[in-house]
Amino acid sequence: MSATELKAEGNKMLAAKQYSEAIENYTKAIELDDKDHTFFGNRSMAYLYNGEPEKAVADADKCIEIKGDWAKGYIKKAQAFQKMGDFDNATKAVEAGLAVLPDESSLQDCLKEVERASMAPPPGGGLGGLFGPEMLTKLGRSKSKT
Repeated sequence: MSATELKAEGNKMLAAKQYSEAIENYTKAIELDDKDHTFFGNRSMAYLYNGEPEKAVADADKCIEIKGDWAKGYIKKAQAFQKMGDFDNATKAVEAGLAVLPDESSLQDCLKEVERASMAPPPGGGLGGLFGPEMLTKLGRSKSKT
């Protein structure tokens, strides 16, 4: 198979949520052609969906190294950092993209999403889940009938 065919197969696996198989196909494509930024970008996404955000960052970095004016590389990097809860580095990734592509709407949208996510309460509502959805529901039901 050619690198392009392997990428297409990886895309099919990614769409089917078969992330390990997608990673395998993108890796084989990279072995044949390590200069195509989209191979690294797609594998970055597959790593992210496979629960491997650190590897997703590494591939996003390689993608950006190859083609620094491709917005998706910065977005994938930001998404990986966001998945790790590292909103500072997610913001920096998007800002680096905006320094190269200041009018890119997808980067502007990504920055807004990172900012929104960074302001959201942690899962469980903080304080160890004390005021998470379950507790608030219980509190709402326990009102006295006086």
